[in-house]
Amino acid sequence: MSDALVCARGLVKRWGDVVGLDGVDLDVRRGDIVTIVGPSGSGKSTLLRCLNGLEVPDAGTVEVAGLPVVAGSPGIDAARARIGMVFQAFHLFPHLTVLDNLTLTPTRVRGIARDEAEARAVKLLARVGLESKVRARPDELSGGQKQRVAIARALAMDPEVILFDEPTSALDPETVGEVLAVMRELAHGGMTMVVVTHEMAFAREASSRTVFMDAGRIVEDGPSARVLTEPESPRMRDFLRRVLRREAGA
Repeated sequence: MSDALVCARGLVKRWGDVVGLDGVDLDVRRGDIVTIVGPSGSGKSTLLRCLNGLEVPDAGTVEVAGLPVVAGSPGIDAARARIGMVFQAFHLFPHLTVLDNLTLTPTRVRGIARDEAEARAVKLLARVGLESKVRARPDELSGGQKQRVAIARALAMDPEVILFDEPTSALDPETVGEVLAVMRELAHGGMTMVVVTHEMAFAREASSRTVFMDAGRIVEDGPSARVLTEPESPRMRDFLRRVLRREAGA
C-alpha cells in the first residue's frame, strides 16, 4: 500500500443514513505528529477507531507497520500491539492499582516478565510525573492524573504510534495543561502521534500536520503552520473563525 507507518485507503463508515466516513485516505509517517480537527460529528473519532480496529469500516483498508488492521483476523493482535490508544474517558480498570493498570497488558499480551513490566511501569510513571501514585487506585486520582496514567499505560506496550481521542475534553481547565505538557514531551521525543483535539494551541505548537475533517471527509491536510493560519478551503477558514471567536470570548 504505502511506506507510511499508518496507511488508510478509501475508508467508508455508515450507520443507516448517517455517514461517518466518506472515502478517507490518510498516511502517517514515522515521527509525524498529526492533529485532526473539525466540528463535532465530522468523523474524527470514527477515523481514529478505524485505525486501530475498534470500528470496522464498511469499505477501505488500514495497515499499521505493513500489517493489516482487520477486526477478527489472526493478525489483528500483532497490528494492535504497535498502536497505543488514549481515550477521552481514560478507560482505566477501577479495581486495579495504577501499577497493575500499566502491567496487565504487557504481561498478558506480550508475555513480559512481571518484574520487568513493573520496572518499566515505574519509569513511565516518573516520566508523566506520577511516580508517587504507583499504589493508588483510579478513584483516588484527579482527571488529569488519570489521563496521564492512561498515557503511561499506552507507552507501556512500546507502541510505534499513539492515537489520542480528544484526550483533554473530559478534563477541567486546571488539569488540561498537565496532560498537554506530557503530550508535548512525547512529541519532542519523536513519538508518532495522531491526535483528535479541539486544542488549537496544541495543534499550532506541537503538531507537524493538521487534518481538517467535515461531513466524513478530509477537506484539508497540510503543514500545521499553514493550515492553521492560512487555510485554503473556505470551510476551514469558517471553522477557524468560529474557534477563534469562541476562544476570545472564553
